[in-house]
Amino acid sequence: MGLLAPLYIAGLLAISLPILFHLIRRTPHGRQEFGSLMFLSPSPPRLTRRSRLSNILLLLLRAAAFALLAFAFARPFLQRNEDMSLSRAAGKRVAILVDASASMRRGDLWQQAVRHATQAARDAAPADEVALYFFDRRVRPAMTFSEWNELEPSRRVPVLEGRLAEAGPTWESTNVGDALATVADLLSEATGTQGGEPRDGSRPTNNADKTGRQLVLVSDLQQGGRVESLQGYQWPPNVLLDVKRVAPKEGANAGVQAVRDATGAAPDVGAATRLRVRVANQPDSKREQFELVWATNRGPVAGAQPFKAYVPPGRSQVVRVPYPAAGERADRLVLRGDDHDFDNTLYVVPPRSDTVRVIYVGDDGADDTKGLRYYLESALGGASQRKVDVVARKSAEPLAETDLLGARLIVVGAPLAEDRVATLRRFAETGGDVLWVLKEAAASPALGQAIGVGPLAIEEATGRDFALLARVELGHPLFAPFADTRFSDFTRIHFWKHRRLKLPADAKDVNVVAAFDNGDPFLLERPIGQGRLLVATSGWNPADSQLALSTKFVPLIEGLVRPRGTGVVETQHAVGDAVALPPAATGEGARSVTTPDGRQVQLPAAATSFDGTTVPGIYRLGLKSGEVPVAVNVSADEGRTAPLAIEELERLGARLGNNPTSDELVTKERKLKLIELESRQKLWRWLIVAVLGLLVVETLVAGRLARRDLSTRDVQQ
Repeated sequence: MGLLAPLYIAGLLAISLPILFHLIRRTPHGRQEFGSLMFLSPSPPRLTRRSRLSNILLLLLRAAAFALLAFAFARPFLQRNEDMSLSRAAGKRVAILVDASASMRRGDLWQQAVRHATQAARDAAPADEVALYFFDRRVRPAMTFSEWNELEPSRRVPVLEGRLAEAGPTWESTNVGDALATVADLLSEATGTQGGEPRDGSRPTNNADKTGRQLVLVSDLQQGGRVESLQGYQWPPNVLLDVKRVAPKEGANAGVQAVRDATGAAPDVGAATRLRVRVANQPDSKREQFELVWATNRGPVAGAQPFKAYVPPGRSQVVRVPYPAAGERADRLVLRGDDHDFDNTLYVVPPRSDTVRVIYVGDDGADDTKGLRYYLESALGGASQRKVDVVARKSAEPLAETDLLGARLIVVGAPLAEDRVATLRRFAETGGDVLWVLKEAAASPALGQAIGVGPLAIEEATGRDFALLARVELGHPLFAPFADTRFSDFTRIHFWKHRRLKLPADAKDVNVVAAFDNGDPFLLERPIGQGRLLVATSGWNPADSQLALSTKFVPLIEGLVRPRGTGVVETQHAVGDAVALPPAATGEGARSVTTPDGRQVQLPAAATSFDGTTVPGIYRLGLKSGEVPVAVNVSADEGRTAPLAIEELERLGARLGNNPTSDELVTKERKLKLIELESRQKLWRWLIVAVLGLLVVETLVAGRLARRDLSTRDVQQ
């Protein structure tokens, strides 16, 4: 026998009411009138014990009615073993997700995270399954559910603590949103036989539908953690998120980042002598005075004066810091005055002082705004952080060998005699570049000889007001700066005139790099020895096109004078980014990368990128054309360390809370079974019927006793 609501048994105290009623002394009923009492002698009343129980049967009936009513409200049921058979307690599946990004290097954040993760593992019940994951911009498993299950119960927590002790924060950025979505998906997957083995390698169980899924996030939850990637993610309904936030004792943080100009933007005046950087101060900072100091791996540069910056909390300031004087080498800019130094060093690749020699062959003058030379020299003077020496030669003047010494590019802007073509080909064969701009169709014989295909059919394209560039090979090194979708639109450049060039069928090694919307080629490339010949069927002079007035012109000219093999190497990267490598030159073997700690990593010749940027610093790419330094820095988002409200995760769809323990689940299941069992038996109904029956009998007995007492009084009277 069991009781669903045992507190109602307290109603048995109501049995005392009939007993009290029976023990109450009853006074005589009615008055009898007499005549004079003066002739009677007084006699004291004889006391009798009236406080005794009487009418025992009536008392028992009333007490039984109250007792049965109390049992009815307590909802009794008959308990049997077969009715209470419970399945074995199903433990929770707990995934501990620990932030290991660069911002966790502040103060004692990592030690706090280790303590939270350790406590979460120790709180696990014997039936629970625990997994450990680290994350920065991507998720890495440290202990899977299958590993936890394969270990002896006594060794599970110590092994997990060992994995925590071996780990540490990296230098990469944070992506909380993707990490939460990845681990939540792992937790939400069924652990039974549905779909075969679970994706995380855990063993199937028979209680998958009863298992609680708990995700424990241990993080500083900073504003730069990119939680917005949870937008649109459908959070699994069976996964609850418990956030363990860690916070430093000092909340102040400021960082320094390089300011990168958009591709095609106007060049910064003085860019060769000053570095544009942004100093950002977080809203919770208590500092506003900072210094920027040039340094090397040995410390600050002695001759460089600190540059002071005033940045109020919650603001950022773009400053232009002068480069150190000539002869004082520095590869980093250090921010002073901040409590946390993990993002206070900006590694930079100083501009190289290089002299580029460009030969222009044409009849227009340097101040002729209707020609090609004027715009060419303007672009070369502002686009490159190097000195450009432009040597002009008339189309009738011969090109001497001394003119070609040290030259990187020859621009042909006028028809040439066929006897001049041999000089151009020799220049290209030794590694130089030749850009032939077709301003008129009369260049057909010489150009055909330069390409090596014989005379070409060249004519003016007519019948249209203007043409547009419709196809551009963005993978070509010359157009690589425009690979981003923000800069890849060339349709706003109008070409008023262009020449239609038809190549013979045997010219198979001529590549069309860009073409107009009617299919006519605009830019062709023909390899010649170690160099190349580029042919433009339209010029950038105002009579031919708007190219010189567009933002695409300066990067295009910059790409022509930049040495091949280094043109597509971006010098500024964040930790974890892949460094794109230029295509291997002809005959170039294996290439190498020297890391900031001095290690040399060999790369195959066919490698297109280097993925080993794990720490900030200067990486040096060993290419055939020479050594190319690349600066790798902490992501700017990592410097946004102001805390993010936990409610923001809930707003993005995460379900915050804690799953019950296995003991709580068993207790809840047992209670549900008791409720189900009692609802089937409904013994309280029979008890209510019994109470009603007792009340009927009590009424009959009470009436009979009342009639008997009345007849007795009548006889006495």
